[in-house]
Amino acid sequence: MAIITRIRQLSTAVIAVIFIALGLFIVGGDLLSPNSSIMNMFNSKEVARINGVSISPQEFSEQLNISRANLASRLGRSVTEAESDFLRYEAFNELIYKYAMVPQMEKLGLMVTPEEVVDMVQGNNIHPELQEAFRNPQTGEIDRNQIITFLNNLASLPAEQRAQFEAFERSLAPARLRQKYSHLMLYSTFATKQEAQTYYHDINNRRTIKFLYVPFTSIPDSAIKYTESDLQAFLNANQSKYKRKENRAIEYVTFPFKPSSKDTAAIKAQVMRLKEEMAALPESDLEVFVTNNSDFGNSYRDFKPADIPEEIPADSLKVGAVVGPYLKNGFYVVYRIVKSGQDSVSSAKASHILFRFGDDKNKAKEEAEKILAQLKSGADFAFMANMYSQDPGSQSRGGNLGWFTEKQMVEPFEKAVMNATKTGLIPNLVETEYGYHIINVTGLKTRTKYTIAAIAKELLPSEATKNEAFMKAGEFAKAKTAKEYTEKVIAAKDLISIQALTIPEDARSINNLTSPKVKEIVRWAYADERNIGDVSEVFELEDQYLVAMLRGGSEEGDARVEDVREQLITDYRKEKKAEMIREKLSKLKGNTLEELAKGYGAGAEIIEQPDVTPLTSGIRQANYAPNVVGATYALKKGERSKIVKDDYGMFIIEVTQVDDASELADYATYKNQIEERRRLQTEDNIIKAIKKLAKVKDNTARYF
Repeated sequence: MAIITRIRQLSTAVIAVIFIALGLFIVGGDLLSPNSSIMNMFNSKEVARINGVSISPQEFSEQLNISRANLASRLGRSVTEAESDFLRYEAFNELIYKYAMVPQMEKLGLMVTPEEVVDMVQGNNIHPELQEAFRNPQTGEIDRNQIITFLNNLASLPAEQRAQFEAFERSLAPARLRQKYSHLMLYSTFATKQEAQTYYHDINNRRTIKFLYVPFTSIPDSAIKYTESDLQAFLNANQSKYKRKENRAIEYVTFPFKPSSKDTAAIKAQVMRLKEEMAALPESDLEVFVTNNSDFGNSYRDFKPADIPEEIPADSLKVGAVVGPYLKNGFYVVYRIVKSGQDSVSSAKASHILFRFGDDKNKAKEEAEKILAQLKSGADFAFMANMYSQDPGSQSRGGNLGWFTEKQMVEPFEKAVMNATKTGLIPNLVETEYGYHIINVTGLKTRTKYTIAAIAKELLPSEATKNEAFMKAGEFAKAKTAKEYTEKVIAAKDLISIQALTIPEDARSINNLTSPKVKEIVRWAYADERNIGDVSEVFELEDQYLVAMLRGGSEEGDARVEDVREQLITDYRKEKKAEMIREKLSKLKGNTLEELAKGYGAGAEIIEQPDVTPLTSGIRQANYAPNVVGATYALKKGERSKIVKDDYGMFIIEVTQVDDASELADYATYKNQIEERRRLQTEDNIIKAIKKLAKVKDNTARYF
């Protein structure tokens, strides 16, 4: 029986739990939703097309349930809503495999014989998962006799267990066939000697360049005037860059259901009752009590000084003390100090002000001593740290480093703090490799640790509060047209209608709405029967209800000016600035880049950059500049380029140093690197190629 249990956990046997997943899926809450993928199945005849085959909603739903069961088995838990996008992707790839890859395998003559399946179950090449299930833990060997015994007794096993193993066995042949195809592609991957040689030089060749750079930002946007006809002409000339994807535009209003003052008072009262009970309990019952009553885990544990919740006052760290409630990150929390003990390492707490050495160590010391003198005279440490400390990590916190343990700080700093006998300002500067430190000890060295019990109750809205918000949202959702929607917004006065104008069909968020349930809104907007002006039913997100109105949308195709206006304006300005800069540069005369920069005037600068390789993407002060790199490797030492346009400005480049790597007798190492990289990409590249060649159309995101 133990072996059967292990087999049930095998990741390759996941198909065996399909029927369970189907049941869970059918009875799930999704069924009754008006936006249910099940309901949508009857509103559309095709959700995808693969290699000329129409995929019905029913077929995709069945594959989705298989993928859901597979993933649940691999994870060892039920699948969350947030993982739905991955499930859809995995299910769709399985259908691509079925309708596009399998025909290719058949053309190649690939097959898996019954004898191969037997060999994977009980022969010389037992499947890895079965090997693991029937491995002798003492010897590490595969117990084939145990496999044979299990197979002989299969008929006598309970029906569910028998069905699970049979489903696992049925999955072996498809998996092996896929592996054969993948390996065929994998081991046909190669790189030529020329590719290896080029890759070697791409990595190792170096150029030092000097260039004149005129950024587009040197010309104000206001200097570029345009009309609607200018934008339209620019769009017509560059239409391929602005191809429009299908999208939907909506407006929506939200009805938050945050905890009311009554909810807050009720939860606080509950926490106060639990606090009284916790205070009266003997220590032996405490851990179980807080675990059962707290809304977050790890409610009973040891704390080093650095980990003690900051809301607990230092003078309350006494065994038996019960403190709180405190409102923390949406929870009311109470604590009981259960006991104290000794940690294996010491902790201390301090603040500091750092003066880095820089170019003049003596000057840094003078500055530090000046501030130290002011602190000795009563100046506020936190204020001075904010003003003068050169440690960006602690400056904004008034120099506060909090608690730290031994070996966390550099030795001179740690020694000064750990050896302190009283809290307060250390009277002398402390020198470390980072500079001079002024140190204020705020917590003396200690090894004391505390066991603390905590009960936290999340501040959530009551059902009454949620119902009130739902009633308001439901009343609003009675609007049937865009006109009624607008009238209700105006009448409500306290509602704001928010626009989201370009929602793709695979959107995971809408504006600042990032809930996994956003998908339901997107499906509603893309439903086949949806019309402009339709008003939705009430959608429930994590902390609010939402009602949407379909404002419009566009199909895939050529973009219009209004679809891409902002990007179009940006690109148009950049193009016109490039023309202006090019015209001005082309009229300049000068023998050096410096002379050209001077002649150009404000906005032009000379920059030098060493170690430019063919693979370099970033150029100093110009970010991404592939055209500059390309132009660089078209030049010989001492040559100057023509005017080069790149993403952020215009360039004239000179190569001042050339360092080319010597040729090698053997490029095998680089050849292997290319081949290994390609092998890692093989599976993904196969899918991409098949999607392209099979003319795959995927509309599943609209419905699932």
